[in-house]
Amino acid sequence: MGNARLARLVAELGANELLTRLREERTLAEEVSPIAVKLRGAQPERVLESAQRRGLRFVIPGDAEWPTGFDGLAHAEDAGRHGGPPLGIWVRGNGRLETLTVNAVAVVGSRSATTYGAGLAGQIGYGLASTGTTVVSGAAFGIDQAAHNGALAARGPTLAVLACGVDRPYPVAHTQLLERICAEGAVISEQLPGSHPTRVKFLTRNRMIAALGAGTVVVEAALRSGALSTANWATRLNRVLMGVPGPVTSAASGECTS
Repeated sequence: MGNARLARLVAELGANELLTRLREERTLAEEVSPIAVKLRGAQPERVLESAQRRGLRFVIPGDAEWPTGFDGLAHAEDAGRHGGPPLGIWVRGNGRLETLTVNAVAVVGSRSATTYGAGLAGQIGYGLASTGTTVVSGAAFGIDQAAHNGALAARGPTLAVLACGVDRPYPVAHTQLLERICAEGAVISEQLPGSHPTRVKFLTRNRMIAALGAGTVVVEAALRSGALSTANWATRLNRVLMGVPGPVTSAASGECTS
């Protein structure tokens, strides 16, 4: 998922034709050939049936629930081999994406948040949600957690984008938080149910966070912070990018200060 070449092939050939070619193992491109191997013996119908029994749904472009914000990824500059809109997304939760993403802002930052950063992220999440704006984040420790909690405290909408299957609480310590998010909003991922998170999946996930928001707020980010990946995607998408000023002596706000 997040393979820029694959996304372009889907746009060029259509999903059905590309699937046929991959299953017939016709040569398309070196970077998508491993996908053909994975398709051997795949039974997508069983995956969909199993997901449905567990309250998960799969949304694809053209569905009423598809977030139009993802469409901008088709025109954004790729980040190496990563880019393009998701081919489809798995959804868990009571919220409908077409409603949640009409007015949304991404709030991201360091996992190792300071008291200052977490407090501000919570206030920003609360303030946005109080106006009916959906808070989009990644449900990680630190800034993400504070932003989601702020939105939930305001009884407003919030949306979590995961780098693993939507049926896999990650981090495990946020199991209850994710359940609360599902009750008020939704948890989404382009990864198959049951998938484990990896570093690459986090990086490709970040483009989705940036694409869902009209803008992205970086609350706290140290030098070389992973939150900068989301910020860079916001720039590629020509979305508003905002940074919360931090103390000039705080390493946790290194990137925001610079």
